[in-house]
Amino acid sequence: MTLTGSIVVGSVAERVRFGPALLVLALWVGVGVPVLHHWFTPSGWATRLGVSDPLGGIRIHFVGGAAAAVATWRVGPRYGRFTREGLPNALPAHNLPVSYLGALLFVPGWAGWAQIQRPELPASELLEQGLLALAAAGMTATFYAWFRFGKPDIPLTINGLIAGLVGVSCGLGHFSSLAALLVGIGSGVLVVLGTVWLDRLRLDDPGGVVPMHGLAGLWGALAVGLLHREEGLLLGGGPRLLLVQALISAAIGVLSAGMALLSLVPFLRWGRLRATEEEQITGLDAVEHGNDAYADFQRVEFK
Repeated sequence: MTLTGSIVVGSVAERVRFGPALLVLALWVGVGVPVLHHWFTPSGWATRLGVSDPLGGIRIHFVGGAAAAVATWRVGPRYGRFTREGLPNALPAHNLPVSYLGALLFVPGWAGWAQIQRPELPASELLEQGLLALAAAGMTATFYAWFRFGKPDIPLTINGLIAGLVGVSCGLGHFSSLAALLVGIGSGVLVVLGTVWLDRLRLDDPGGVVPMHGLAGLWGALAVGLLHREEGLLLGGGPRLLLVQALISAAIGVLSAGMALLSLVPFLRWGRLRATEEEQITGLDAVEHGNDAYADFQRVEFK
């Protein structure tokens, strides 16, 4: 549940107040998420239908991504993120090396989680599938962004690496090496496409959460139905698993987004969730916490 909440936080960073944001998360994580997670318990309807989600690609990442999409829409973009004409302004990351390090640290944590969830499988097999998906997604995001924008984009590469692990989490242990590569490639493409779509919709997602967790999680869920070793549609297993994965993903998306909307609306109207433009310019580190996170920070005027 903690990871699911942190996914949503990344989508609305830099324009929400600390206290009201905690209350929104407490309501959503405390009420909505347990209902969704119960579906995946041994007595839950998703488990009874035969869902494949050993590492939480659906119940953690897609749940968070669906809620994050609603949050970015309802909270609105950061001050200066879009021009008056609706064109996107780039707000560069504060420290790309540290961001890259954070993505790399995600890997051993993911590997430990994989071993806990799939103890019956050799660690080498789990790690192989994970690294294949990670490498394929990172390289795909890099070269697709390079082709599309003229230069390789480091933040998209970072998000691609994590998206590869998110995608393969839905069917880890049920994929072949080739299938893990294909899942990674799809995740990398979706990271870039999702970022472009968000800009066109004027949705501000600072952490790339919606493509990285939401779209990659959804793709991973459907990829299981297509590429599962025994039950995948493309490998002669028939359409049943694909239909199960699609049905549960749709139900998860609707309920997670709906609960996020219900949690957000009261605080947006009466709880002063969104910071003012002046507070965003000053910096929420100073306004909310009384500290200066970036001593050499220089202000930039936006059109």
